[in-house]
Amino acid sequence: DVDVFFCLCVCFLFFFVFFFFNDTATTEIYTLSLHDALPILIEETEVSLPNFSIFREDRSDKSGFGGSAIFVHNSLTVTKLDWFKNTESVAINVGFSNRKSIDVLCVYRSPNLTRTENTKLLSQLQKVPFTSPEFPNIIMVGDFNLPNVDWAQGIVVGPVDTIDQKLVLQSEYLDLFTTRGLHWYLEEPTRCKLIGDNLQSAVLDQVFSNNECIIKNVSVKAPLGKSDHMGIDIETQLKTNVKYMNVKQRNWSKVTEKFVLEKGNNIDWSVNVESSVNEMWEDINSKLQTIISDIPETVLKVSRHRELLEKAPWESSRLGRKRKEKDQTWRVFEGTPCMENFQTAMGKQREYEKVEYEEKLKHEQKIVNNLKTNCKPLFRYFKSKAKTRKMSVL
Repeated sequence: DVDVFFCLCVCFLFFFVFFFFNDTATTEIYTLSLHDALPILIEETEVSLPNFSIFREDRSDKSGFGGSAIFVHNSLTVTKLDWFKNTESVAINVGFSNRKSIDVLCVYRSPNLTRTENTKLLSQLQKVPFTSPEFPNIIMVGDFNLPNVDWAQGIVVGPVDTIDQKLVLQSEYLDLFTTRGLHWYLEEPTRCKLIGDNLQSAVLDQVFSNNECIIKNVSVKAPLGKSDHMGIDIETQLKTNVKYMNVKQRNWSKVTEKFVLEKGNNIDWSVNVESSVNEMWEDINSKLQTIISDIPETVLKVSRHRELLEKAPWESSRLGRKRKEKDQTWRVFEGTPCMENFQTAMGKQREYEKVEYEEKLKHEQKIVNNLKTNCKPLFRYFKSKAKTRKMSVL
């Protein structure tokens, strides 16, 4: 069963639905990032949903607009977190009786924020424990208004040494997401607006997580009401998969050589030559740890014997989404075998194979482009293609 959200007259910028699957039913959480809707003067009773609680953060200037809200079903144990203050964002912790809790963040970054206000929001996002030793499950959604970010490549489109403050600011947000080890899931436009005869589109909304294993699927849906932002449907997987375990490892690919050198330059590397070898090593090791502690962690899937379950080198979030779509349509066909479902599944199969071919070509082109400076990926790729055949004795 699914608890349905229905909106009568409020125009939201965008709309998120989280499906938390358990053994008996599906529970929903709705998060809203608001621009010119849900004014402060509107009481919560006017936008309440039956059997849902609302967690709301309004714009601090009392202008009557903006802010964020999260609707949570009353069957869940929820605690509001104090991670945001006067930044039109809200965070909650959702507890479960039979699995690990999850933190849900809804962020709205207005494009009209001043530099001081952006610095405040960046500071609060920096303090969110994405890489905490306890490694909480965190999902962050929101309207971040970063139109110049190419999410497929993870770069800000523009001159490298630009002095355009809008581009510089977008780079700061992207750097924060990257250094905190976050995964993002949207690459297609989430806002479409017709201006005259021109249709303008951009990826303004985004979904992040600090653990890619907890998000099963993300899909873009039709807008809600009169909104020019698309709806976004997020399916989560919170149960532990007994086929593998998660281990944490420092993800050095998330930082640059410049980052490491800057950290090292701020450390006094001198040692006391009169100390013992063990004492000198402990001193140097403690200094190395100050650098390592700033490297974001990533989650790796390993078998029960702690063997790494490696992904294909051309694996991407785009290919992963197509694989999930393909598998889902084949499951529908298996449940209801008819020609319509078969054709749908075959269509998704062809889409997946096309994307896989494109990602392989992209990966091979990357190897060729770097061949002069680094030939190891080429031999590693050849080795992955080699097949060992065992011949039986006749």
